[in-house]
Order: sequence, then C-alpha cells, then structure tokens
Amino acid sequence: MSKKIKIAVENFRVFKEMAEFELRPLTILIGPNNSGKSSFTKLLLLLKNGYNPLNFRKGAHHLGSYDRALNWDSESDEIILKNEAAYSFSPDRFTEEIRYNKNGRIQKQTITNNKTGQNLLKFEFLKEKYIQNQPIHSVYFSFDINYLIDLLYNKEILVNCSFIGKTSNFLNNPVPLKKLKKSPENEKISLMMITNSEEAEYYYENQYINNHMKHGGPLETDIIHNSILMNEINNLERDYLLCDVYVNGKKIKDKDKIRKYQNQTFYKRIIFESETLQTRMEDIFNSLKNELKHQFEKEYNDFAIEQDDKLDIEVRPTSLGRIIFTENLFEDRSRDLRNDDRRISLFQYFRSLIFTELNLLKNIEYIPANRGNQSRVLLSESNESTYKWISEYHKNKRRTSNQNSLTSKKDSDKLLKLILREIEIVGKITTKDLEDTASAVYIESDGKKINLADFGFGYSQLIPIILKIYNLSRNRQGNSILIIEEPEANLHPNLQAKLADIFALVIKHYPNWKVIVESHSEYLIRKLQYLIAKQEIERDGCIIYYFNTDENVNKEEPKVKPIEINGEGNLTENFGPGFFDEATRLQFELLKLNRNQSN
Repeated sequence: MSKKIKIAVENFRVFKEMAEFELRPLTILIGPNNSGKSSFTKLLLLLKNGYNPLNFRKGAHHLGSYDRALNWDSESDEIILKNEAAYSFSPDRFTEEIRYNKNGRIQKQTITNNKTGQNLLKFEFLKEKYIQNQPIHSVYFSFDINYLIDLLYNKEILVNCSFIGKTSNFLNNPVPLKKLKKSPENEKISLMMITNSEEAEYYYENQYINNHMKHGGPLETDIIHNSILMNEINNLERDYLLCDVYVNGKKIKDKDKIRKYQNQTFYKRIIFESETLQTRMEDIFNSLKNELKHQFEKEYNDFAIEQDDKLDIEVRPTSLGRIIFTENLFEDRSRDLRNDDRRISLFQYFRSLIFTELNLLKNIEYIPANRGNQSRVLLSESNESTYKWISEYHKNKRRTSNQNSLTSKKDSDKLLKLILREIEIVGKITTKDLEDTASAVYIESDGKKINLADFGFGYSQLIPIILKIYNLSRNRQGNSILIIEEPEANLHPNLQAKLADIFALVIKHYPNWKVIVESHSEYLIRKLQYLIAKQEIERDGCIIYYFNTDENVNKEEPKVKPIEINGEGNLTENFGPGFFDEATRLQFELLKLNRNQSN
C-alpha cells in the first residue's frame, strides 16, 4: 500500500474550522454544487506552486489574492496548514504546522511529536522592532537536538535492512538499529572498516552476498554503514556533547558549560534581516561551532591579555557530532531514485524530510471539467489543455523508454490497452501531429481510422482523461497526484460506472499515485462499493469526502464528512440529502401526484 498523505487546512475559503483530509490512492470528493469541493482542489493547486511563499497569481486555482482565499466569515487573517509526517529514521509520528501571514509568507513553522506533544522544531518570525528608525527582523528558532541524540543512544533510530532469499527480492525494511542481530560476519566487516575499508567492501560484495544468495536469509545491503553506526554508538559517552573545545591546545573539561552554550545554538532568538527555516537548518553545525568559539573567546580573552598570550580557540566535533552532522551513513531519499546511492549525514537526512508531503504536491496534475472538444482538428493556438495532452501523447508513443526509467513504455501501453478494453473501444488511439500547429485524435481498428469527433461528445470528454493518464505514466516517476474534475460529464450511466473500473486499474498499476476525483455521480460510487466488496480495490485504498452545504452543517454534521467503504461494500456514513435519496424522493412525489390526480 502506498504512503498516505494527511493534510489539514483552516481559514481557507469554505474551511472556517480545521478540516482534515487523507489522500489515498483514490480519494473521492462528493457534495452538492457550491458546497466547497473545489476549495480543497484549489488548495492543492495552490500548493503545487510551492508552500513558501504562496503564489496566488500562478496556476489553475484562480484564487487571485490572499484576501480572496480567506474564509469570508472568519476574523482571522492567518491561513493554517497541517500535515502528519512519519520520518523514515524515527519510530514516532509528527504533526507539521505552518501559519501564513497576509503576505502569503510563513509566519510560523512547528514540528510536534504526536506521542509526547513536545516540539521537535519551531521557527517563528517575531514582530519587527525599530532601532534608529531601522526595522530589525528577528526570529525564534528551537530544535530539540536531544531527540536525535536519544534515538542514537538508545539505538531506536531506524535503518535500512534488506532481505534476500531463494524466492524473494530485495525489500526495504526499516528497523530499529537495536534489533539488528549480531553475527560474526557483521563484526568481521566492522573490524575491517576500522583498519581497511577496501578489504571490507570486497568481502561484503563477494563473499557475504554470494553466501546469502545461495542459502537465503537476511542480507543487509547497508551492512557496512549499519555496522559502523552500531560500533560508534557502543563507544559513545552519554554526555550529549556535539563538540569538544580546546583553548591553546588544552581540552575544556567543563562539560556543563559546553552544553549550556550548545543549547543556546538550538534554542535562541536570532536577529537577522532575512532567514528561512531551510537556511537556518543548512548552517546549524557551523553556527554551533561559531557559538562555542565566540563564548569561549569572550571568557578567556581577558585572561589571555593579562598573560600577554595569544588566544587560540579550536572546536572539534565529538564522535556524536560526527555521527549526526558529518558522517554520511544514510541514503539520500530526497534525490531521484534512479541516481547513485548518494549518502548523507543524519542531520542532512532529517532536513531533507521536513515538509516532504507538501513538497510532493508539486507533482500535481489537473484535468478540468471543461476538457471536451468536438473539433476534428485542435489548433495549437487555441491553448487548450486537450491539445497539449494530444501532442504529448503523440511524442510519448514514439519515444522509447530510458533504460533507467522506473515506468516503462510497455507498462504504460499495457494499462492503456486495459482501459480501452474496459470502455469497449476495439482498437487503439492514434494521433496526427501537423508540424506542431494542430493535432487530431483517431480510434484505429481493422485498418480504419475514425476521428474522435465522430464518437460523440461523451467520448470527447473521456479520451482526454485517458491520454493524460498515459502521459503521466510515461513522464512521471514515483509519487504523482492527479486531480480529475467531474469525469462523468456527458457520460451514459454505464460509462460513469466504468470510471470506477478505470481508476481501479490505474491505482493497481501505479500504487504510489494519488487520484483525486471531484464528482456528482451516484453510479461511480455504487461501482466503487462493488469493486471493494469484490476485493478489486483494497478497503483502505479509497476514501470519500462528503461536503455539506452550509445550511446542513450542525453539531452532528460537519462541513466535510469522511466516509469509508467497508469490506461488504457498505458506506460507513450516510450522504447528505439530495444524493442517493433524490431518486426515491422523486418517486414518492410522482406517486403522490398520481394519487391526487386520480382523486
């Protein structure tokens, strides 16, 4: 199952109170017109531009300005975002929160441990102060470095460990370091690393792997780095010191004083003209060393003057400081998976994971409701999305797969074929590109080409969705998010139901994708119930959010109501009025009318 993304928003358009959403492989937004479904998709499209600052001018959200994005009933001018995060080095879960000011810039960022309620990180711009009529900007910064230190001391930090056997492939299994079993081979490699790293790597690559390939069992692909980390931690002194300080070559023995100055680096108010959380985190180890040097220079400067002696302050990282800030023992997951297995330090690793879910929203693609066109030829000058998708499809069908591509042309073509079979199109989709000035789409079967315009308006709405899915499968790697607005537009009820089959195929082929569908279709929901009951879609692979109109919101009925589909295909909550019950209501009204007329 793919990673879930949880995001919450407050004081944004219809969301006066905090509204929480969990993006699953398939997320359905349902509700009456003008109930606020598009508010959520607009938020996602806004975040596609980046989350600092918010860009209200660019993109398909059409928000225009910060003021227009605020909830119209709220007195606050602060938009709040939250998302739940799980960092792959930690067993705990965290809540990341961002508060924006009226300029669309971050005013405050916090990361809170869900288990303890303690802030792991806090970064807040404080009110401007003026000194001699000059504005002075200041921020408050705090980072609980002791949390990372305790993870190391207690060996609770999660590390990658892969397994291989006669019938199994490599599988990433992050496990606490303390659960890795000791073995003579581990110890042999660890001892080798201390004296001869080349000998250790040769032994690992040739003897260790070959032995496990033959007999099956655990194979630690990161065994060298995990072994080094284990040995280093075993030898650590639990004093929480990240640096040692030397004054004129003599080591300072007052550890309490060093810890005091160390803490000042991680919990302090900073006067700075322009600083972001990212820039502060990037330079934090240098800031620590500079802070220690500065404090001890102040302390020993007078003494050096009295002794007429030169003052030499040297700050060196301890073993603990090296593990956290300089030793590259962790795989860089922020980079493209196709690149080399570049390794980074623990702190760089943590820094790269901050607000990862919000960064994933840059991968959003959007299919609007207005996508159909019955023109036989689409001109590039029209600047329509459909023309761009057709042109991109034309290029993709002729482009061979890159050898390193995670999603091959073969996989994309297979999915396309299954989708066409599902909607009973016999043949294949072909395109004609007229020197980048116009495009046409055909369904080709038995040597005949039929222009898409001859298939009716419903198909002209559906085929662009299929083309976009194909293009996305060819061009995007890893986590992709696709928003589709009213895919059922102008479709017969039978085709509306088949949309569920199409989405099921997509999330089965690409389980890391998130497909978000804004819809009014009862047939789509009924078919999803059937597919989940039939176990063609996993139960937790789909969630529905029902948006109530304002007049139906009360203590029992929230603005946005999450609805699950259980294993029997039943809904866990009732929809609001006017959806499933509308046909029944009209039947009763007709019955009453007939009775009155007969009387």
